[in-house]
Amino acid sequence: MKIHEVAARDGLQNEKTIFSTDQKMRLLELLAQTKPDSLEVTSFVRADRVPQFADAVELCHRLKSAEWREGIPLVGLVMNMRGFLFNCAYQALKRSRIRWIFFFHALYSWEIICRIKTR
Repeated sequence: MKIHEVAARDGLQNEKTIFSTDQKMRLLELLAQTKPDSLEVTSFVRADRVPQFADAVELCHRLKSAEWREGIPLVGLVMNMRGFLFNCAYQALKRSRIRWIFFFHALYSWEIICRIKTR
């Protein structure tokens, strides 16, 4: 039997309170002490729909250097490729001068390619 801990993702998505990235890091650290086989840490979804995960990319960046996570696989829920790409690109665009129009054109092109491949 394997234990896949989902409290940090499944539990927080139902909370009205928005936890800070620091609070999530602490929760994950405490959950890691229970020695699960894996930890589901976040969900890559639209921040306007599920604001509890608006910091998904930032959380993942911070988890890279967390010493307590060594040996524990971390999982992020991705509902669909578009949501994942949008979230990652949005975070990158917030820090750069890339034009939004180019981003949306690329995203639209990706969506068309995916639809063609599934037909």
